[in-house]
Amino acid sequence: MATCATAASTLFSLLLVLTFTCATVVRSKSVNRNTVLDDDDEMDASELIDSFLERAKQNTRHHRTHRLARRHRVQAYSPQLTSLDAHGREYVKCRKSMIEGGSVTRRCYRPPSDDMRVGCYAVWDMKTESLVQDCWVQQAVSLPIYISSS
Repeated sequence: MATCATAASTLFSLLLVLTFTCATVVRSKSVNRNTVLDDDDEMDASELIDSFLERAKQNTRHHRTHRLARRHRVQAYSPQLTSLDAHGREYVKCRKSMIEGGSVTRRCYRPPSDDMRVGCYAVWDMKTESLVQDCWVQQAVSLPIYISSS
């Protein structure tokens, strides 16, 4: 009878150790897969973008030197700030990719309205492995404020 109780106690102890070990392994694997470890702190937009770009870099199939060369080549064409032409109109220079594979740099002018902004957008085309850019115009949205007299 004492042998049976000792065997049951040993078996129960082994079962507890095994359960604790499995729970620890599962928890450590799920923590490694998650990007956000602290649920109390919400990620702001810039942290979310940085996190996405870092994960995208890890999944790329290109060699590191190829990625660096491509990034430096693209940075040479990126517009810095808006400029003014001879007539005082605001513009940015955008590199527009052509279908034949070439590209042209053109000026993108801001519309005359005060609530309009101008810039360039860029999208990486995976099929042709090229950066596609063009003009981007945005209108600032302003909602009217109603004051009640009650």
